[in-house]
Amino acid sequence: MQTKEWTLFAYFDIRLKDSYITGPLFQFQENYNPSTFGLERSSQFKNMYVVEKGSSKWVSLNSTLLSINKGFNNGDSAGTAEFGYTSNYFYMSCGLKVDDQKKYDESRTSIIATITQPKTPPDLTVPSFKSVGVILTTTKMTINWILDSKTSPCYQYIINIFHSSKFLKSEKITRPEIRTYSYTSVFKGEYLTQLFCNAISGFSTSKTISKTI
Repeated sequence: MQTKEWTLFAYFDIRLKDSYITGPLFQFQENYNPSTFGLERSSQFKNMYVVEKGSSKWVSLNSTLLSINKGFNNGDSAGTAEFGYTSNYFYMSCGLKVDDQKKYDESRTSIIATITQPKTPPDLTVPSFKSVGVILTTTKMTINWILDSKTSPCYQYIINIFHSSKFLKSEKITRPEIRTYSYTSVFKGEYLTQLFCNAISGFSTSKTISKTI
């Protein structure tokens, strides 16, 4: 069932400013030693996209090379390695034993497969907050937020804090899983908190909340 909800599985943060991934991208499925063979495993995948460094334009990766790593594990215990594609997804399977590994590997011909998919990821909607809250005491300000489940993951949050209309502090958060931020100081008077969300979709949204103590 298609829920049109985004799920963030992983991201890379190597703590180097302006770093980015270079070179070809790979997808793979591993075989194991015959003593640990289990049931046949399979995978299907589609909707692969990237945004190149210095660009805001999505690039559709709708073509890929499908092949096996011949000679894996000394060439005698890799087992089956099936692959192919339909009109709109790629697929792979592995995990079954074969009688003659070398002969089987030689029969596997690499192919370049191309599928049909949109030029940009589907459902690139403007991000929205499900809720944003600010808790203010005389010594601490805590901002909590929850994104709408249909919002594409945000790669950056920016928090600006003002005291009596004067700029006080700005914080930039680049860890998508974070949903809270705390600032310790001496608080008295009126405070304005701005929360900006920059999503991988290329869109942004913001929320402003005022608190007085």
